[in-house]
Amino acid sequence: MRWLGPLVALLMSSLTSDATRAVEPKRSLPIESDAEGWASSGFRMALGYAYGWERGFEGLPDTISHAFVVRAGARIDQDWSLLGTLQYAIADGDLSALSYLVTIDPTWHVGPGFELAIGLGFGGLVGAYSDQPYPNPDLEDLYELEHSLTLPDATHPIDSCDARGPAALGRVGWRLVLDEIWSVALHLEGHLRWMACEAPSGELADDTGEAIVARQWWGFSGVNLGLTFGWR
Repeated sequence: MRWLGPLVALLMSSLTSDATRAVEPKRSLPIESDAEGWASSGFRMALGYAYGWERGFEGLPDTISHAFVVRAGARIDQDWSLLGTLQYAIADGDLSALSYLVTIDPTWHVGPGFELAIGLGFGGLVGAYSDQPYPNPDLEDLYELEHSLTLPDATHPIDSCDARGPAALGRVGWRLVLDEIWSVALHLEGHLRWMACEAPSGELADDTGEAIVARQWWGFSGVNLGLTFGWR
């Protein structure tokens, strides 16, 4: 019976080895593709750059711009997203300024990768400076105004001011999914801005105590082409 001990040990070793192999972890196959993941609901964010052109109304100077783009929001379902966009740009040309545009953009996902958006919000210019001829014939001396003055048109722009007002945009884009987290998107966008351009005189009105300003309404239409990198 001396052979019985080694036989039992051999059988126990075999059973232990089979049990160990039975519980070895195995990687499961992915349950959705990267594109399906991007089409599911959840948070989205993107950063990018846009190069743009802007045309002024009523004789306002044209500009080109280099914009930093931040876009964030939520994918609601397979067809719709609700996004917010901030574009902060350096405008150059016959009109120089820091420019911003903030909009809320309902976005329709038309098909694989393609998006259409319409946005509403506000925009503005900071430190706008025009190289157009000055002085304006309706404004002989800004610093001699006794009350705030709104100029009838922008044929002769105020030479420097800050401006703000409502804005709207339309955007078409195409997105390439890189993996389950990252994507890259190309967009073409058009926008309109209508802003009150105000140049302060530095004086206060005697009767109201309010700051005396010269005001012009400035309108611009623009288009830009941009590239953004997004993640979810």
